Amino acid sequence: MKKLSLLVTNPGKFFALVLMEQKVGWAVAFMLFVAAIVAAAKVLTNPRLIPDLMPKAFVADFVVFAVIGLLVNGLYATSVSVFGRKLGGKATITRMFIVGAYSTAPLVLAGTNFTALFGVIWSAILGVIGLRVAHGVTTRVAVALHASFLAFTTLLFGLTFFGVLNMRSESIFPAQQLLNKPVPEVAFKKLDGSGEVPLTHLRGKVVLIDFWATWCGPCVASMPDLSDLAKEYENQGVVALAVANDTPELAKKYLDSKNYKFIGLQGTNELSDKFHVLAIPETLVVDRDGIVRAVHVGASQDEKERVRADILKCLQPTKLQIEPSH
Repeated sequence: MKKLSLLVTNPGKFFALVLMEQKVGWAVAFMLFVAAIVAAAKVLTNPRLIPDLMPKAFVADFVVFAVIGLLVNGLYATSVSVFGRKLGGKATITRMFIVGAYSTAPLVLAGTNFTALFGVIWSAILGVIGLRVAHGVTTRVAVALHASFLAFTTLLFGLTFFGVLNMRSESIFPAQQLLNKPVPEVAFKKLDGSGEVPLTHLRGKVVLIDFWATWCGPCVASMPDLSDLAKEYENQGVVALAVANDTPELAKKYLDSKNYKFIGLQGTNELSDKFHVLAIPETLVVDRDGIVRAVHVGASQDEKERVRADILKCLQPTKLQIEPSH
């Protein structure tokens, strides 16, 4: 703890000590510790999670944050080491991995709107100091290296988020094969074990089929919007099915704790195969004739309005195109 306190009081001395030790294992352990803090903060501040779901959500978030952190830091260490040596520095990838690991510490503060800017600034300062100590370059070069990497990663994630690079395009998911084809004729088992819900019995209705799980953050976050749409258009014949890729008991307990307008159903591997479920949430919009008119994989900020538009199209009396099922 005394050494870690130097991150705040004397970051130059801190990096000098850790770089002399060359202990990558401690750097990795520290990154995992940071990932655990961020995951815990995310779970504890999510009002939609019930206590029983928190452990699963924590583990899922922790794994995501840890993997992303390690990959990004590996990219940071490699790129900054290579370009830094061309500018007169002398740091190895190992040394830069250690610098990057400890420079991520303040990013925990990005978990709240009030402290995010402070955390980013603090992290940038640590990164520059670490580059100077590890690489032996001037402050100007250290700032240029650190800023270049941050700009590259920000641009990459920004383009990914807005879909410019199409890295998260729904068209890459196999569920798109269902589009404009008859929905698979299956019978879902109810979560409470009271019977089955054959899709053929829902002809004449617009059906939302949402594949989800209690441990899936985006699934849980998108369910209120889908439920609102089902309530809004209930009188026009819209029905929402929540197919849980989870244990029936846990899924039922979660749905019972909410006032959602879903019919809770049990997912299986066979159903996932039939509906080409590769990632969740996966939401299908099926028209009154049993034809899949829209497939949404993942969650987006405008998901509710996109699904609403699909529902309104299905409620129109015009006949839409039907492709033969293979």
